[in-house]
Amino acid sequence: MAGGRPAFEKVGVQFVPDVGPYEKMKLRLLNAGHSVLGLLGALHGHPTINACVEDELFASYLRAFFDEEATPVLGNIEGIDLTDYKNSLLERFANPNIKDSVIRICAESSAKLPKFLIPTIHENLATGGSIKFATLVIAAWCFYSDKQVDQNGQPLEIIDAMHSELHATAKETANDALAFIKQESLFGALVENERFAESYTSLLEELYQGADIKKLMRSML
Repeated sequence: MAGGRPAFEKVGVQFVPDVGPYEKMKLRLLNAGHSVLGLLGALHGHPTINACVEDELFASYLRAFFDEEATPVLGNIEGIDLTDYKNSLLERFANPNIKDSVIRICAESSAKLPKFLIPTIHENLATGGSIKFATLVIAAWCFYSDKQVDQNGQPLEIIDAMHSELHATAKETANDALAFIKQESLFGALVENERFAESYTSLLEELYQGADIKKLMRSML
């Protein structure tokens, strides 16, 4: 537009000096939320993201992750009501017209989780915050990568550039409970954190002993 620009601010567009906090909000809530639903939903057997959110347990679990683990690491974000934003995400994820498959959401988790979810675990460990909701997702990712079937015995389509490495390290869990999280390129030094390692191995043991993923989710709430 010659001589100026449209008045975007009149229709809700924000002009900010630093986009960093807004990008972090999107990664740690929207993107991480997709991965939380995708990995847990895949193990349970839900086919789509909206099917996950239509399940009251999944919706409650995601909201608890948002409120107790993601929000505390975001701080104040000027011009954003985080409660409204989280409400809008749940509405968006529940939209039956989108029908986003959990297979697509889980695809390339090795590229997604180190950006979307694992940094939240690191930050909450540093401050003494909650890690239980995200830790179950990591345990589920290991189990998913090893067994490659859901808890009904149906095969899961694993799409990931690191598929072979993920499968091999997950299978090593039988000999070394921490094998999966020793992948430093994905997890950094998480394996060295005693609090995380204990929580992770406890959840992993329950999964390998046949615990239903929904039972574990319910125990967190």
